[in-house]
Amino acid sequence: MLNQIARYDAGRIDLAGLISSLESLLSALQSMPESWVNQLRRQWSVLEEVYSVAVVREQPVESTGNRRLVDQAITKIRELLNLTLSDTSDP
Repeated sequence: MLNQIARYDAGRIDLAGLISSLESLLSALQSMPESWVNQLRRQWSVLEEVYSVAVVREQPVESTGNRRLVDQAITKIRELLNLTLSDTSDP
């Protein structure tokens, strides 16, 4: 998933592609603690809402206001993923 975020940051996938990847991840996270999944789902919801509202209003997804919300959500998602990866690498 960190790879998908990096691809989004580099402009190689759009927000819709990142949202789709996160949705797939959420579906596959049955073994993760519910609180962690809920935190990830909250941030995914931010991305989904930003994207949906922009599409409905026929506005650019990458506007300044949207970019701030997207960046904050992605930062939190990255932190959650890094926390999980560091927890699984401890002996």
